[in-house]
Amino acid sequence: MVLSTHQQKHIETWQASGLTQVAYCRQCKLNSKTFSNWSRFYRPSK
Repeated sequence: MVLSTHQQKHIETWQASGLTQVAYCRQCKLNSKTFSNWSRFYRPSK
């Protein structure tokens, strides 16, 4: 699975936020299960 730039940006923003995944998803109106799947496939840019 290849993540879009949009998905990668959400993960990076969440990691910097200090929020839990669930809290971040609520704040951004994202599905927490979908977000969890994104984070499993996330690879930071080099």
